[in-house]
Amino acid sequence: MCDFAGTLIAWLDGELGIGEAADVERHLQLCVECRSRVEVYGQVSRAFEAYCDAYCEAAMAAPRPKLSRRTLTVSAVAAAIAAVVALFFFASPGRVQLSPARTPGPMATSNIVSQPDPPAAAPAVQAAPAPASVQTVPELERRHGAEQTGHAAPQPRFAETNWPPAAPALEIAIPAEAILPPGAVPEGVSFTADVTIAPDGSAQQIRLRPQLTELERRPPRP
Repeated sequence: MCDFAGTLIAWLDGELGIGEAADVERHLQLCVECRSRVEVYGQVSRAFEAYCDAYCEAAMAAPRPKLSRRTLTVSAVAAAIAAVVALFFFASPGRVQLSPARTPGPMATSNIVSQPDPPAAAPAVQAAPAPASVQTVPELERRHGAEQTGHAAPQPRFAETNWPPAAPALEIAIPAEAILPPGAVPEGVSFTADVTIAPDGSAQQIRLRPQLTELERRPPRP
């Protein structure tokens, strides 16, 4: 394969410099294989250009699709509805027109300040006292309460009941080792806890006492 075979397409496209293009032209005058390749490349390029031109002309000459009558009708109805909605919103008399608030000028302020004070209200007329024969509401309420008190029903008296006396507290003797943690009771000394339990089951009193030995329990000899 010739060394200039890779540069033939670039030479045909005009991408080579002046010096490189001159070298390729001199080589084509001497190499038959490269000249045949240049002819084949030229034929392919011309055929491709002709195909592209024919395709573009056919695409431009093809008739454009016309819109159907149904599409035109739907578009016209949609445009009419949009116009009616726009007129309803923009031409409705119920729109509120907002205007910026105006601050009173110096003349208005002076007019407000210079206005005379309103006339004083007339003194209230005191009502005449009610005659002695007319009873007021507080008097009626007082009399009604007195009548109810005079005819009040006697309060029932509850008979005195004798409730049974509460059960006495229960005393239980428990070894101290069962209550205190290990090591809390000194060695050689034993204690007994007297627990007094209330009738409701709660511990009412806890008392520790030393436990007597067998010799101490024996009665003294006379």
